[in-house]
Amino acid sequence: MLSQFALAASGAFPVTYKNCGVENTLQATPEKVVTMNQGSLEFMLSMGLQDRIVGTRGVPSVLDPIWPKYKEAYEGIPIMTGADGNSYPSDAEVRTANADFIFADWRSAFSEYAWNNDTMRQWASVGECGGKNSDFWPLGENKTYIDKGRAPGYERKGEIESYCRPQLHANGIGTFLSAVSCEDPTLRAKPTQETLYKTIKTMGEIFNVPTVASQLETEIKSDFAIAQQTLQKAAGHSLTAVWLDCISCCQDEPELSVFVGSGGGAPQMIMQEAGFTNLFKDRENSWACVTVADIIKAEPDVMIVVEAGFDPALDKIEFMHNHADFCDAHYVKNADYIKFPFSASTVGPRVGAAALDMVGAALKVTTGNTPMNFNSGVDFFDPQVLVEHTKDLLCPLPADYWKVKPNDDSDGLPAWAIALIAVFSSLFVLVLGGACYIVRREKQGKPIFTEVVNDAAQKA
Repeated sequence: MLSQFALAASGAFPVTYKNCGVENTLQATPEKVVTMNQGSLEFMLSMGLQDRIVGTRGVPSVLDPIWPKYKEAYEGIPIMTGADGNSYPSDAEVRTANADFIFADWRSAFSEYAWNNDTMRQWASVGECGGKNSDFWPLGENKTYIDKGRAPGYERKGEIESYCRPQLHANGIGTFLSAVSCEDPTLRAKPTQETLYKTIKTMGEIFNVPTVASQLETEIKSDFAIAQQTLQKAAGHSLTAVWLDCISCCQDEPELSVFVGSGGGAPQMIMQEAGFTNLFKDRENSWACVTVADIIKAEPDVMIVVEAGFDPALDKIEFMHNHADFCDAHYVKNADYIKFPFSASTVGPRVGAAALDMVGAALKVTTGNTPMNFNSGVDFFDPQVLVEHTKDLLCPLPADYWKVKPNDDSDGLPAWAIALIAVFSSLFVLVLGGACYIVRREKQGKPIFTEVVNDAAQKA
């Protein structure tokens, strides 16, 4: 069930909405917003709403920076460091900023307690979740919730979760939580294009920028279409891939296993819309533990290696190059690796540009073609860095491995040229659509240019 805002068609305020089962009433368009995660911050920036951001949780690592195109805007936003200097914005920081809205990607941003492994550290929200209307269940029951919706490897023994968005609403602070991370697992939406576009539309209505929202949706759709066309034209077929997310998240598995993108999450959506085939899309949930033997057997064309401050991409590459089972894998011998920022793997506005850069990086490592760069943060690895990093490992890369690429099935056109062709094709479609719209308005007796001339005459 997709639980999003249900807004009045007129956009008039006050407006009562329900998000992830939690009901609230906004008295006006939010003007002082706190973003709790990098994805929600980039959402606001992509819609030109940086002037309404009064604080954000800082980007946690230089390995996973803000979307490069918004680096300058990010540097002008106040950073909130939380109670311990490195966590979600604290209640005190939110109140000092006089925030009227909080936007988050992950439900942990609204958790009653902050956790450190299996140990509860502190209250994380406005206080204990108790009293009338303190919880989000349909009956308003005042009880804790055992979160069984976590991915394998992230469960906590006897974990009890309780979330405090109703308390924030009671204190005049609106909230929005990504529909893929609702507190109640039964309300969580699938991370699809439709989920993303509904969120964009909702944000456009809430912040009264519907035209910007429409343009952003069109841009992302165009990016996906260009990515698919470019990959199909240059490679001649869909590339198979494994999304390597974490090498330390499956330590309790009986066999040596790693954490990969599976069939129910944002990694699957991004790979699919970019024209890749996810070899583990048949596994449930957003991510899944799979054995190293399963990956070897799958024989992916490329390995998408997630870059995160808590689990650097080079550590994952070292893991593969230090295990004998991987030494004969072609994607290891040829370093057919794509570096993908963890922050770009949410259902957010960066996914379109990320899909384009993922295609470019894939064609670079498999064919040697020079890619265009759409500045999403997705990239290929510097060959010299990989040679140096693996030289003392079990499966070292030859010093000149990158000079010959055996998988070149392209028709001779470089990836950037193919992408440009795809871009102009998409522009032609947009222009044609605009012309059709004008003709349709003429046939309806509502000519656009007549209205423009009349408006100009009246102003004169």
